[in-house]
Amino acid sequence: MQRLTTRDLEQYEFHRLYSIDLHEAYLTLSLLSRYRRADIRYVIIRDAVISYTRPFSGNRGNAFPSHVLSTSVVPRAMRPLHKELMHLRNRSFAHSDREIRNPKVARWPTKSGGGLYPMSFTPQPMQDLDRKWREIRALVESVQEGINTWTSEWTRQYDLQADFDPQGA
Repeated sequence: MQRLTTRDLEQYEFHRLYSIDLHEAYLTLSLLSRYRRADIRYVIIRDAVISYTRPFSGNRGNAFPSHVLSTSVVPRAMRPLHKELMHLRNRSFAHSDREIRNPKVARWPTKSGGGLYPMSFTPQPMQDLDRKWREIRALVESVQEGINTWTSEWTRQYDLQADFDPQGA
């Protein structure tokens, strides 16, 4: 049995938090069966994608300045979908990257000699994600299973030692 360090404990804490994030994503996707309106479905899907990608986005800790869940928990066959969700999260859902949104500004002259400057932009690809929601849910389940396996192995390795003090680790 290994001696538990602060770093080991924080690693465990992050994995448990990630499991909660994935459970949240799963429950959020489960709401889709209740709604048909596209605007409501899109909000639900966006929230699920943000919850799913949170563990992979860099999270601050004490022992880990930027902890990221390893993509090794993502099944190889599901990695293209994972990459797509990460791309959308990083470039469109959590940020407004110009390249992805592709804004176009027009100038409409007014009678006073000034102008109005409307802008169009590329919408988020929500219809495509809506068609894939069952695949996304399967991805969430698979990754959560990987995290739960890691947590079980961690628990066996440290067996929550008799002298374990989470505040003093």
